[in-house]
Amino acid sequence: MGGSDDIVVPVFLAKNLYEHASEPKDLKIYQGGGHIDLDNFYNYRDIIKWLGTNEKKQD
Repeated sequence: MGGSDDIVVPVFLAKNLYEHASEPKDLKIYQGGGHIDLDNFYNYRDIIKWLGTNEKKQD
């Protein structure tokens, strides 16, 4: 997850990390987002959804 306007961690680094990450994975780029304002884009909703979808079930 990253912001398109992030100058601290540019989008190309987020995309590179995504390419090298193992499954499960998802890439979210918030248009207009910076480095510390992704909460303005309600990114926590995407985090909670991803965690719910990818939660490991314990026996």
